Amino acid sequence: MSDTTSAEIARRPPSRRPLAALAGVLIAAAALQTLGANPATSAVTTLVAHRVGEGPELDPEAGVWDRVSAVEVPLTAQQTSYPMGGGAVKTVDVQALHDADALYVRLSWNDAVRDDATGRAEDFSDAAAIELPGTAGASVPAICMGQADGAVNIWQWRADSQEGLPSSSSDLGNGVADIEPPAGDDLEYPARNAGNPYALLGAGAVQNLTAVGFGTIEPLADQAVEGLGEWADGRWSVVYKRALEAPGNDQPTFAGLDKTDIAFAVWDGARDERNGIKSVSQFLTLQLSDKGVPGKSLTALWIAVATVLVVGAGVLIMGSARRRRKVA
Repeated sequence: MSDTTSAEIARRPPSRRPLAALAGVLIAAAALQTLGANPATSAVTTLVAHRVGEGPELDPEAGVWDRVSAVEVPLTAQQTSYPMGGGAVKTVDVQALHDADALYVRLSWNDAVRDDATGRAEDFSDAAAIELPGTAGASVPAICMGQADGAVNIWQWRADSQEGLPSSSSDLGNGVADIEPPAGDDLEYPARNAGNPYALLGAGAVQNLTAVGFGTIEPLADQAVEGLGEWADGRWSVVYKRALEAPGNDQPTFAGLDKTDIAFAVWDGARDERNGIKSVSQFLTLQLSDKGVPGKSLTALWIAVATVLVVGAGVLIMGSARRRRKVA
């Protein structure tokens, strides 16, 4: 036992452990603030579209996406309107950018099987969609297909639309044609002749749609949304692009916009998901920022500095504790 008296203890300088611990906490908090992280927040509800000088165009693997923070959006089975179900995809990672002319949104999610051919009745395509209020900044419409006084604008990308339809019935695989019409005659494609947008060659991988309630979805006259998806190593990555200015009615304008709402849906063709059978999110906030994309090197530097400072604070605490034990 130590013979240290109460008077000697009283003369000792105050312990630096609380101060060092507080310093460590403050340093870590400052680093998290600088990096835009908030460990007390359970879910991110704002998707920030940073401004870039030149957009990534339709390149899901453009290098700029590596510097953009992704929001992991939870998805659940659609249970609002028949046909209900789905839910095979649990989360989708979402990123956004904009330049002076266009908005770019990138979705990526896990999918073990690439489903991009629907030549048979039992085949369904992988797909993903973005939903926005028809009027940006307006009151939030019903999450599932909007409502009579609140149209929604839907951008649906489909893997089979991107892959394209065969140009001849002989390329259908298991399809059978009784009579092959003359060259250039499309009689074997009644859906194409009827103007079904899914059957039109060269229409692109994304449909620009509008809806004002269940059963009202239809293509817009302005098919102004572009998109491209890439599948690799069991994961889809899809980029959407649309001009900031609204191309027509029931489509939000992003020019001069601060915030609007945005929601997402994903279909897994291998799980027979189609139509209302899908994975859906709730509405998030899309914020268009005038700030550029945070530099990757600067972020790494702040992480390194914060790590060194926190470790240093820990060493100081341990050294102070050892010195007090020797004195005692």
